[in-house]
Amino acid sequence: MTRPDTTTDRATAHATTARAATAGSTSVPPRGPRAVACTRTAVPAQRRDRGTVVLVDPLHTGAGFKRAARERGYRVVAIYTMPREVLRAIDPEYTRGAVLNLHTRDVPRAARSLPSDVVAVVPATEPSVDFADRLAARLGLPGNLPATARARRDKTEMRRRAVGSGIRVPRHQVTHAAGIRSAADALGYPAILKPPTGAGSAGVTLLPDAAAADRAVAALTGTDLFGAPVLRYLVEEYVRGRELAVNVFTVDGVHQLVDVWEYRRPDGADYDQPYWDVVQLDPDDPAAAAGWAFARTVIDAFGVRTGPSHTEIKLGAAGPVLIETASRLPGAHMTDVWAAHAGLRPFEATIQALCADGTAGRGALAAFTRPVTFDARPAVCCIGNDDRPGLLTAVHGIDDVLAIPGVAQVLLGYEVGQQVPLTTGLDSVVATVLLSAPDRHTLTDVLDRVRGTLKVEIS
Repeated sequence: MTRPDTTTDRATAHATTARAATAGSTSVPPRGPRAVACTRTAVPAQRRDRGTVVLVDPLHTGAGFKRAARERGYRVVAIYTMPREVLRAIDPEYTRGAVLNLHTRDVPRAARSLPSDVVAVVPATEPSVDFADRLAARLGLPGNLPATARARRDKTEMRRRAVGSGIRVPRHQVTHAAGIRSAADALGYPAILKPPTGAGSAGVTLLPDAAAADRAVAALTGTDLFGAPVLRYLVEEYVRGRELAVNVFTVDGVHQLVDVWEYRRPDGADYDQPYWDVVQLDPDDPAAAAGWAFARTVIDAFGVRTGPSHTEIKLGAAGPVLIETASRLPGAHMTDVWAAHAGLRPFEATIQALCADGTAGRGALAAFTRPVTFDARPAVCCIGNDDRPGLLTAVHGIDDVLAIPGVAQVLLGYEVGQQVPLTTGLDSVVATVLLSAPDRHTLTDVLDRVRGTLKVEIS
């Protein structure tokens, strides 16, 4: 998951946009599915009229779908399944760019509220996967299997589906808050605590011992990152090993690997949030081949037959283990890398893959039907706050970092003068640097230089 950032690059040094407050700061439960609230907004003129594309929860990374749909001549209807308070916290102007905005979590009611010329339903971010597939099926539009949609979003259902399909997952228990300690005791330490419907590692907590489990229970808010109530929690064994993210695009049931990334921490210590250095693996890395083979089995078992998927895996001592999978584009700026280093247009291609009008052409989508070649080896360097919460008083070294060969952008998650929490997931990373190098050895050097140059000052 990504979010709006303050952006600095070579062309627009120190250009800024307002940072949205994180959704994890609210504890308002979602509205019930009874009502469908609608708003209409003005949007820029479109080049042509091809019908309507429905975007479900187009926030964070998913905001790119609005632009892609409009540029292709589609009208945009946005459906939001999150509480309004959460939406405004993420983006106070979240309704812009759509001709109609609906607020509902009820698929039949949403279907009745839509115009008659809908040609595609697109899951734009994590919470939308289940809803979008069920809505597409109801409207008779392309999509992934609605029967497995929930399992591609809710990690408790995900593990049930995986076990039934013979796919290895961590040993785990599903329990209410009062049962977390006993579940962790039974599984053994270290363990991991997760809200089943979180994202970006928000709410994921490492439990190294029983005392940590007790502290984690006391700190529970009762909601996930998107404001939905958490009634049951996932407690599972901690699996040690390399952690990979495998990105795949499926067209007409045929899976094409896009790339494999590794989440790299600075040492061998156990962790609960993986965002440190996120590095695209060389295609000839044996770990990439193992991840791709395992991910292909996973997405087949989970009914992925069209569009993007993102599968996270641990390479444990006994072999690959499924951490999560979802039929959506990845976050963590991976789609930015695709555009910059492979000329891909992932938002447009996803709309085309899910479109029933037959008029969109095959340009963007065709690039995902053959092996993808990158012109460099990219990485994302995440600068977090691992010390204590405080006020961001300065960010040092931005110009020097931008002068390092291979650095493309510096993205600030907070503005000077804002309160910065401890980094517990992607939504609380303080600064993100997008970079690349011609080979993995040079890439390691660039990452080291960036981390040694860019310093955040928190008081």
